[in-house]
Amino acid sequence: QRVLRATEHNILAATATALLILPETFSKDMFYRTVVSLSYIGDIRMKFAEDTNKVRNIMLGSASELHQMYNAAIQRFASQKMVYNIEKQQWSQEVHSDARVALLRRLPPGLLSELKTIVGYETPLDTLAKEDALRTARAVVKGGDTSELVMRGLACMNRRSSRRQAMAGLLSAGWNGTIAYLGRKVAKSYRSKRSGA
Repeated sequence: QRVLRATEHNILAATATALLILPETFSKDMFYRTVVSLSYIGDIRMKFAEDTNKVRNIMLGSASELHQMYNAAIQRFASQKMVYNIEKQQWSQEVHSDARVALLRRLPPGLLSELKTIVGYETPLDTLAKEDALRTARAVVKGGDTSELVMRGLACMNRRSSRRQAMAGLLSAGWNGTIAYLGRKVAKSYRSKRSGA
């Protein structure tokens, strides 16, 4: 029961994060691609050692699973601030300040904390946790382009995480193993860039 609740909470947080990044009007494919990309924005390995089509390939290869996982979540948001145009097969979301604040309050605490640092918001000492999330969300909306700020926050988090993972891989594989692995990854990245050009 606890695991299911945690999974649902994570799916709703990822949905809110994706919606903050997406424009006012977007397709289902754009939504799924954005959800998949959340873990890779700012990842240092994506710059030189990963297949540039990785996000797209994951999205295409997991389309039915993504639909199963996220359909209920996006319907839940749709009942509040979104409309689906069947003819155009596109979602439209409200992007005014109150709608942005509502989505920001659903972000994971780590990302909200990162955004707080980016916009320079300091929590007053007497603030309760729920009030802090609301005040932080309002500060982020006032701080500039919400989509850009969320991507910057994600990039900071993912960059730190990917550096740690890269260092752990380097230490566990040793120099020879690491050089061989990086050679394969860079070659694969090069091939995907050439084919995409």
